[in-house]
Amino acid sequence: MTTLDIKLFGLLVIERGDRQVVAFQGRRGKDLLSYLLLHRETAHTREQLATLFWGHLDGHKARHCLNTALWRLHQDLAAAGIPAHALVRADAETVGFNSASAARLDVAEFEARCAWADHLPPHQDERRAMLYRQAAALYRADLLVDCYEDWCLLERERLNYLYLRVLGWLLTHHVGRGEHDAAIGYGQRILAVDPLREEVHRTVMGSYLATRQPTAALRQYRLCERIVREELDTELLPETRALLPLVIGADLVAVLAALTEAAALVERVGAHVREATTILERAIARDAHDDPGVTLDILADWPPESPPLDRVLLLLADASRALAPSHAPERERGAAGISA
Repeated sequence: MTTLDIKLFGLLVIERGDRQVVAFQGRRGKDLLSYLLLHRETAHTREQLATLFWGHLDGHKARHCLNTALWRLHQDLAAAGIPAHALVRADAETVGFNSASAARLDVAEFEARCAWADHLPPHQDERRAMLYRQAAALYRADLLVDCYEDWCLLERERLNYLYLRVLGWLLTHHVGRGEHDAAIGYGQRILAVDPLREEVHRTVMGSYLATRQPTAALRQYRLCERIVREELDTELLPETRALLPLVIGADLVAVLAALTEAAALVERVGAHVREATTILERAIARDAHDDPGVTLDILADWPPESPPLDRVLLLLADASRALAPSHAPERERGAAGISA
């Protein structure tokens, strides 16, 4: 039988192959299984579980609710062809996850890879990076995003902190190796979780500049500025503001380079046009327009290197956008800073 895949990142999902196989009919049975999976190394007394989930009820009613939730959970699993004991072990006193289960659990794999990476010696950074990348790939969303119980919120925060630590290590690792495209990706994943991390915004801006993307660096700066102002009602840190002249200066250099290249290409196209005009004038002078083959003759005389008109148009479009009025005040300030 195909191994079960259990996912707790995002929503609780139990899959066999690529197909979801369990449809939970009740909230409590689903939450109970999630709790047992998160605390899979422990056998919990029925009293503890009853108090945790139904603490607002007296002891007898709370135990009855626990028994009902377990029964419903067994029914949900049985409907998917999964014996209850394959995941849950229970007796008269305790309930827990079946540690002998062959099911794969994304949270367990995530934590295992983080632990393996953490215990590697310093000279094995490549293997550490591989394990951290695998861990980051497993974290598809925050833990059990539809659950707001205290026990879940604590675990969600713990795993989120671990995830951010993994991403931070990968960001530093790739920047140090000059792998700026990868660094940008991990930096943006950090900012998707914690957009107020100015040091990450600065690192991403630096990677954009290193990959000759000054316009993207300027967008990142403005995004950071807006988020800090809206969320904290304050200005950027001095070390972040210090990057603005560098970012704008790089943007100006990129615009100048685009215009220079576009001008050179336009000059080449002009030369081809002038040559084509000369060919056409010669054809007219020979009364060649009466000859049906004149068009073919003109094409045959065309220089072998065709003018890169598409490249010209793209460069002119980039230059036009870069010189748009919305960027004019920034460039004026940048030019003033450079001339000073």
